[in-house]
Amino acid sequence: MSWGSELWDQYEAICTHTDHEIEFIRRVSSFVKDRIHAETVYAKELRKLVKSYRKREEEDSKYTNIQAFGKLVVETNDLAGQRELIAEYLQNEVFKPLNELAKNTTAVRRKMMLEGQELHKKLKESMDQLENAKRIYRKASEEKEVAAHALDRADNDPQSTKAKIDKLTQISRGKDQAGEESRNNYILQLEATNQYRRQHYTQLMPQHMDTFMQMNTDHINTYKALINAYAESHRRVNPVINTCLDNITAGSDAIDPDKDNRQFIEERKTGYPVPGNVDFEEYQGKIKKKEKDKKDDKKKLEARDFSHLPPEQRKKRLIKKIGELEAAMEKTTSDMTAMEKMKTIYEQNPSLGDAQQVAQRLAENAEKIGIIKSEIQEFKGYLSEAGSGGSAKNGKSPAAKKKEKVKEKKEERPRATSKLSSTDIEVVSNNSSTAAHPSPQGSTDNVKAQEEWFSDDEDGGSKDQSGDAGVWIMVYDFEAQNEDELSCRANDIVTIIEDLGDGWLRVRKGKDEGYVPQSYVQKNS
Repeated sequence: MSWGSELWDQYEAICTHTDHEIEFIRRVSSFVKDRIHAETVYAKELRKLVKSYRKREEEDSKYTNIQAFGKLVVETNDLAGQRELIAEYLQNEVFKPLNELAKNTTAVRRKMMLEGQELHKKLKESMDQLENAKRIYRKASEEKEVAAHALDRADNDPQSTKAKIDKLTQISRGKDQAGEESRNNYILQLEATNQYRRQHYTQLMPQHMDTFMQMNTDHINTYKALINAYAESHRRVNPVINTCLDNITAGSDAIDPDKDNRQFIEERKTGYPVPGNVDFEEYQGKIKKKEKDKKDDKKKLEARDFSHLPPEQRKKRLIKKIGELEAAMEKTTSDMTAMEKMKTIYEQNPSLGDAQQVAQRLAENAEKIGIIKSEIQEFKGYLSEAGSGGSAKNGKSPAAKKKEKVKEKKEERPRATSKLSSTDIEVVSNNSSTAAHPSPQGSTDNVKAQEEWFSDDEDGGSKDQSGDAGVWIMVYDFEAQNEDELSCRANDIVTIIEDLGDGWLRVRKGKDEGYVPQSYVQKNS
């Protein structure tokens, strides 16, 4: 089945059809171009989205749900890369070949249209020659008929002369001869034209139209391959896309609420003991505790031994610090081993290097190791102190400690008094407020002075921080457990009134005053 045999009389339809096929290819090419643009814009928007949401700290987070989101964002960026690959593949393997196909098919069709026009021109010329021969034949036949009629009329006319009849006879014979020649020419031209028409419709045009069909077949097959390439542009990135999706799913499967809860506990656990019961407080009177001289030096917000942190966090920081120091010592030791080998080689062959420089570096590293070892011992001591609860920042508030001191003073007063000589008591008494006014109750005054002396000694001396002006901020929430403590929330602004030196600060928040742990407060720079 072919166009030449089945569509021999549909040449114009074939020309129109092939033109529509070329326009169709251009339409498909335009679609692929827009698809490439869409993929490019989509990839660009995905990367923009990833850039606005991607945070390195989320990828490195210890929380599984945040890790899953970080992985999702990273994989989305990889998906954007795959969309860019699709666009690139479509550009090179589909769009450009489609344009080339449309261009080549248009050129082939134009050439074939010219060939078809030439075939039709030859057929028309043959038909024109036949028509001309036919017209000559008809004219000669008409003239022959007129001459014969004139001769018959002269023969039947008695008045016609012999000369006239001879002339008409001669004319009639000439017309007969011309008519016969035109007839023969007409017959010959008719045979030639019919032969060419048969050749035109059975050979030339069928071959020409079959060439058209082959052109159409070729470009459809090429179009078919390009459609497969269009699908391949997606299929070739599907494994990577599936891997991205699998990674996202793996991140989702790795989400562990229990692990996240444990992680939050590890990060926020302070290690402070649970507050005990509130004790009954005896009325102490309105006598204020003596203030010690103010000191100019201020405690650093971040101590070398991490004592500014809650106990549990302090232990973790100390363990981490010790690990860092041990790693540094291991690296330095490894470097020294390599240097010793290098020194031996240089001593054996001085041309390779200076052994003295290596020896100097060995000495520097040895000194460095000594420093690191001392630091390790130092921080291990801090860790031992933190593990045994020896930190100065214990969990008892000033009110609770005050009760314990009162109780201890009652128990220890007899022993302390017995150890003092009369001269010591007299000196203390002279330093008291009542020493300048002797009274019969001298023994009572001495006891009061002694109690005041013990009280000052046990308190360890408080430091007035009212001069330490500036904005201080709460780092953690703190719930008051005793009446002299002050409940605060993280980020509350407070003013330090007094530093007791035992891990507790007396602060003011608005109109309220009370004690808070020193590790819960830091300077707001």
